[in-house]
Amino acid sequence: MLKALKIPIPDKWPGTDNIAKFEYWLESIICFLNLQGVTGDKKDRVQLKLLGQMLSDQVAEWFYHKVESPDLTEKDWWFEK
Repeated sequence: MLKALKIPIPDKWPGTDNIAKFEYWLESIICFLNLQGVTGDKKDRVQLKLLGQMLSDQVAEWFYHKVESPDLTEKDWWFEK
């Protein structure tokens, strides 16, 4: 029996304009969250925080301004089923 399974964190998404690569990256994020037990409606905030840490460059900046900034008018972001 495994005592501890180290699940690698997926690479950060740089915002590359390639839908196939994005879909592969997104699937790796979803798998990572599932394996970590970070799923379900009650975990939306944690999922968003983790997602923000998995972005880089302009995408990370966009995410901060549109999703995490304290100055937002829209404050209820979530993962849909």
